[in-house]
Amino acid sequence: MEFLIRFLAGGLIVAFLPILAQRLGPELAGIAALLPLVTLSGFYFLGSSQGSDVVARASLASLLAVPAVAAFLLGVTVSIRSGLTFRPSLLVGLGAWGLVAGTIAFALRAFP
Repeated sequence: MEFLIRFLAGGLIVAFLPILAQRLGPELAGIAALLPLVTLSGFYFLGSSQGSDVVARASLASLLAVPAVAAFLLGVTVSIRSGLTFRPSLLVGLGAWGLVAGTIAFALRAFP
């Protein structure tokens, strides 16, 4: 049941973004895309199953990973402005995210 709730909540937000962009503009849709719904529900279920200390550690790791999200967004923006269409640009952004997130994950494990 937990999985179904998480799946539906995330899916509803994603499905709502094009409507929001059409009615209120892409800027607001971009802000709404970063609504911490996935983080909120993920931390809720993580805390329910593993406790507050695990949520605190995961929350700190998420905060340290913010540059990875910035790398994704910058990769998408730069690649689209350089002439790529949005689909390949999403892959460029994902690659940028992976490089930065991997570096952060490595550093967190190497220097606990």
